[in-house]
Amino acid sequence: MTETNIGEIIRRKLDESDISYTEFAKRIHCERQSLYYLFKCKSIDIDRLMLISKVLNYDFIRHIYLNDDSCNNTSHENTLIIDIDANKIESIDKIILNIKREH
Repeated sequence: MTETNIGEIIRRKLDESDISYTEFAKRIHCERQSLYYLFKCKSIDIDRLMLISKVLNYDFIRHIYLNDDSCNNTSHENTLIIDIDANKIESIDKIILNIKREH
């Protein structure tokens, strides 16, 4: 099993977007130089990851932590949008997701 490097995945998604590194840094409230540190991270704070997900319009939580590649599908026919405000929960252990697929 390969180790997930969330920073590298974020960098790839940013490179696929039409957002510049400078603009991305502004939107996630960090210095542009800090992005290179972020791109090397193997883990990331959930609040920051949720903000990055919103900025890049990509569900990193579903893709990385739920191992669900359906977020790569450009068709939104079977998309489940999960909108969680990290400021309104006490801790990540309070979040329980139950996603059932019907085939």
